[in-house]
Amino acid sequence: QLQKYDAKETLPCEYTGEAITIAFNANYINNMLTAIEESIEMNITDGTKPCLFIAENIRAIVGPIKQD
Repeated sequence: QLQKYDAKETLPCEYTGEAITIAFNANYINNMLTAIEESIEMNITDGTKPCLFIAENIRAIVGPIKQD
C-alpha cells in the first residue's frame, strides 16, 4: 500500500509573479541541495511543470509531484 506523507517547508527567496503552490519529492530536493553550496536560481513556469535549478556549475531539472 502506498504511504502518503505531508510536510511543508518555507524557504526565504526572491520571487516576482503571482503566488503559486508547488510540491517536490523531498529526497530529490535534499540530494540536489546537499551537492550545492552557493545560492540557487529556480526557474518556474507554473506549479505543474518541471523547474530548472541553476547554480554556478550545476543545472538540475526537478519535476513537481501531484498534489491532492
